[in-house]
This record gives sequence, C-alpha cells and structure tokens, in this order.
Amino acid sequence: MPCTPTTDHSPAPPHADYPPPPPQHHATARGADGAPPFISHLRLRQTPSAGALAPLLGATTGTGTDPDAPRRGHHLIWSLFADRADRRRDFLWTANGPDAFVTLSARPPDDRHRLFHIDASEPFEPPLAAGDRVAFRLHANPVVSQARDRRPRRVSKHDIITNVLRQHPASERHRRFDEAVQTRGFSWLTAQGAAKGFAVEPGEVRIHGYRRHEIARRRGRRHRRPDNPRYATLDFEGVLKVTDRTKLLRAIATGFGSSRTWGCGLMLIRTGAGAIRTAA
Repeated sequence: MPCTPTTDHSPAPPHADYPPPPPQHHATARGADGAPPFISHLRLRQTPSAGALAPLLGATTGTGTDPDAPRRGHHLIWSLFADRADRRRDFLWTANGPDAFVTLSARPPDDRHRLFHIDASEPFEPPLAAGDRVAFRLHANPVVSQARDRRPRRVSKHDIITNVLRQHPASERHRRFDEAVQTRGFSWLTAQGAAKGFAVEPGEVRIHGYRRHEIARRRGRRHRRPDNPRYATLDFEGVLKVTDRTKLLRAIATGFGSSRTWGCGLMLIRTGAGAIRTAA
C-alpha cells in the first residue's frame, strides 16, 4: 500500500534519552521547490550491528502493543533524516507492522547507520483524479481545540473521544464508549475530508483501536511526569472518494490530526491495480 510522509519542525534529537518536544507548528514533507515528497518503505535490519546501534539512538526494536514503540520509532526514523544538528523534521512516518515503517519525506532517507532495508523509495505522485475511490489507512490522534477557561486567548487540545464522554455522567461513559468511537470518529474524519479534498460514506470506513499513550521522557522511566507527552489514537481504514486531488495530496504531505512526531497522521493510500475505481 503506497503511503505518504509529512514534515514537522522539531529539532533532531540532541541526546538519545531525550526525544525532542513535539513541534510548535506544522511542517510539510513537500520540498521547498514544490517537488513531490518521497514515499519510502523500510524494514529494520535483523543484524547484530543494527541491534547494537539502535539503543545508542534511543531506540530498540519492537512495535505493536509496546507502550514505548512510538518513542523508539521516532528515534529510529530520525536517524534517516538528521543530517545536521539544526535539521527540522520534514517527514511523516507510521509503523507498518513489526519493525516495518513507511515515511513520507521532503528528502530521500539516508541510512548512514545501516539500520534499515529500504524496500522502496520514490516520488509520491499517485495517479488520482476527482471521483476516484481509493483504499486508505490512517493512524491518527484526532483532537478538538478549545479555549482555556482561565486563559481564553490560549487553546488546548483534547482527544475527541474523551471530550465527548466528559459530557455524560461518569456512570454512563463505559456504556457510551463504543458509540462515541464510531460517531465522533466518523464525524472527525468527515470534517477532515470536507476541508482536505475527500469524502467518506457510512459503512465504508472501519474505526477502531482507540488507545491512550504516554511518552516517557527518559528511557526506562515508567512513572508519570507532568511534562510527559500524552495523546490518544484511533485507526481508520476503508474507502474514500477524491473530491479535490490538489487538496488531498497537500493534506497527505502535511498530515492529519496531532502527535505527528510520534508516528501519527500519515495517510496511506492504495493505488494499485484493482484497488482504485475511477468514476465514469
């Protein structure tokens, strides 16, 4: 399934034990000259040298249900793009199976540490047109922004499921959880599409995998700290209809939702034979 990366402006990790803070503004995987981004499919090498070097980058192997996987993936992927100390993030990434990743980036990945097998890396220029129906998959941190009570000029972000459940008594939240995931998740995706060049229909999107995450600031620490990044994720997969090719490709290169530093927001689309149906 071809995928897309994005950029962000968080600095390269200064030390293995301290992942950089989430970016303060959005970046894009598209090059400064408007060139298309690069889509790359990567697999972590299962070699002694890769296994020895990964921990020095602040990462060890493993994805899936491991709570530390987003932090480790962040460091591993940074190793492909941090060519100088002041480099800002210009890529998106997502896990694509155990020790497998997809990136969308303004520059091709540079595996100087020989940590990865790069199965494919090419310009992301999918043959899309308005009316096309495309299979997609998205691991995202959907949020809603709200003004702070005591500082109305400042906004804070809340995950959409927790935000809607807080409107109900605590005794009802468990019963309403599944409904909230489906209805609020779908309405968030619909709003994203209306602004970003695609449309989705009920019954053609599966929404699942709600999970809360906390990123430990230091490797090995598991206790909660006030400055630990915390976020929640949902997985979306199904079929979308392209309504505006330019808007959709721009959105893919920028990412969807928040927490893109931690492997969220990269929409993967499938444009191979039989996976795309073009409107008459």
